[in-house]
Amino acid sequence: MREPILFETLYRTDPRGKSFSDLAETEYFQPRIDREKRGDKFVFFVRETHGYFDDQQKKAESVTETFNPEDPFESREEAREWYEQQLRFRTANGFVHALAWDPFSPDRTSYRILSYADESPKS
Repeated sequence: MREPILFETLYRTDPRGKSFSDLAETEYFQPRIDREKRGDKFVFFVRETHGYFDDQQKKAESVTETFNPEDPFESREEAREWYEQQLRFRTANGFVHALAWDPFSPDRTSYRILSYADESPKS
């Protein structure tokens, strides 16, 4: 069973305080780290989906897997490095606004602007 342990939704436009119908673009990428139990240990995968949000129907449309390697990482730290590499790649393409679920904040989300200005994305 896949269990997401880390994910963020990346946008080109700052989505805070706006309905998706107010945004110029509703395209998003959602990289994540999943963990799966294999035998007696957990292994980790870096995966990503891409889609568009339909505000009228309140659901994601055209959702596709854009990154889904078959080989797992043995450690969470290794998976985190690949996750960060995927964030650098998306940031280089303008997806710098990151929203994540945060159960401790009043609106249940956290926001950050991604910046990897000193680094070039690895391919």
